[in-house]
Amino acid sequence: MGIVEGPPERSTEVFGDLLYSKRDSKHRAIKYLIAAIIPLPFAFRKEHRALPIIATSVFGAGALVNYLESQEKHDAAYSLKSQKPKPVKPKSETPKSPEQTTDGFVLQTSEEFMTDMISSIQQAKDRVWLEFMQFESGEIMSGLVDSLIAAKERGVDVRLHLDPYTLDHTRVGNRDVLRGAQIVRNQKEPQSGLDERTLLQRNRFMTRYDLDLLKKEGIVTFTERSGRLRLLKYFGGGNHRKFSVVDDVSWLGTINLTDGDVTGMENFMLRITNSQVVDVLKEIFANPQKENIAYQFLDFENSFELLIDSGKPNNSIIFEKSLEMIENAKEKIEFVTQYWPTGRLLKALKEKAKQGVEVEIVMEPMGDHRVWRYPFKIGRRSFLNSLERDPAGLKIYYADKPTHAKGLLVDGKAALFGSHNLYEPMVKAGVKEMSIYTEDPDLVTQMQERIFNHTK
Repeated sequence: MGIVEGPPERSTEVFGDLLYSKRDSKHRAIKYLIAAIIPLPFAFRKEHRALPIIATSVFGAGALVNYLESQEKHDAAYSLKSQKPKPVKPKSETPKSPEQTTDGFVLQTSEEFMTDMISSIQQAKDRVWLEFMQFESGEIMSGLVDSLIAAKERGVDVRLHLDPYTLDHTRVGNRDVLRGAQIVRNQKEPQSGLDERTLLQRNRFMTRYDLDLLKKEGIVTFTERSGRLRLLKYFGGGNHRKFSVVDDVSWLGTINLTDGDVTGMENFMLRITNSQVVDVLKEIFANPQKENIAYQFLDFENSFELLIDSGKPNNSIIFEKSLEMIENAKEKIEFVTQYWPTGRLLKALKEKAKQGVEVEIVMEPMGDHRVWRYPFKIGRRSFLNSLERDPAGLKIYYADKPTHAKGLLVDGKAALFGSHNLYEPMVKAGVKEMSIYTEDPDLVTQMQERIFNHTK
């Protein structure tokens, strides 16, 4: 897979560093000013005035220098606004056009999706509706923010729904760090080459900056907390969906709105131009469902369902669909996950393996992702240790790079794909999810080639 080229209208690295540095200069100017004021009363005494006068003069000069420096950095940062944006293009292969696929569905990599969506937003005339779990400012995301604001200024209906998770966490590499937490290790982050603590501070600062821009334009809102996660503030708000509608085109899948999700890990989005499905997604965005719903499109040549979890604890039609698919498997089951199978799903997979069905599980590779950290590390280690004692016929593979993909493929004929990790603890918590089930041969083949074969 390639990487997204070219900085957008403002380079987040340069723009963010200048604004962050401007804030530091301003803070230093205030400190110097306070230091200059403290000895000032002593400068009016009849005796021993020289030292207070010198101190006031030196600190006053320091305050002035730092203030002028902060203004210079401010002007330099905003001068980037006048630069023309460079097009964002992926180096990866060009995806098939919707016309080449059955009913206008095409599976895109994260880079293809982001390029496609930003381009569509720049040409949008009616609506730009986005609903994602997480947003984190970055080189690519700053281009998205600028495109959203430009569309709003053209009179387009622009809305961005985010989960409160964005307010509580900051992305550092492939990890999410709680707001207010500090990084102890202080190592360099591989992708940016920056000291982790510096990267954490920059990301927090720029994310707040971009969210403030979006709030000012009336674009961003945060969804209500749901399920049991509403009681656990810093674990997110319970909205794990990732989908968007731009005029009459929709996407749904696995990506979050962060640079790391685009270039640092495997993610996939399904591009949809079928008017029936797009209309349903418009309705879901405008009027969020309070109950689980399975939309069945009966006039499709092959079975296709849009599955919506409303976020009720212990109630997931997507998870139940996965168990039904596993139960009906005859030859082979392929499962790609960021986590690992647990509970009823693991039991069902083991049972099928005993019956002679080939079961392959593709998992997150070892690295710096949260699944390799506590408390997730405990569950993952327990799962792998149990397989060492009794493999139960399950074949474990590790993705060749960090993966955020989520999918289940049965007998090469039926596929389940979307935001749901099929991780039972989240089912118990109650999380809003969106996935599709399909038996369309072309779409199943796309998923086979782009998700299952590509991640192993």
